Amino acid sequence: MDEAMVASLQDYEHSNLDQRRKVAMRLVDAFILGFGKVPPELAQEAHDTLSDAELVEIGLTVLTCSTNKILVSLGVDDPENVAEVMGIRIHEDFYPAWP
Repeated sequence: MDEAMVASLQDYEHSNLDQRRKVAMRLVDAFILGFGKVPPELAQEAHDTLSDAELVEIGLTVLTCSTNKILVSLGVDDPENVAEVMGIRIHEDFYPAWP
């Protein structure tokens, strides 16, 4: 991802991003800004454009990234005793390196 692509995300609907990326961005917006309410027509477009594996990856990425916002706002994002506080410990090696 280069600087031009990052800049295009600001107004992705009017950018030169390909249709697949625009559909993915619409889904992310629906998940985060629309509080998970994906309109039926967007759901259909997503299924027509992206594979099931890609849809799962987008959903899990949004879940992982947005959940952290809640933890940070509550001040429990990385306490010493996170395993006791949250009941789980996610190890950084679990996530593959980002391309």
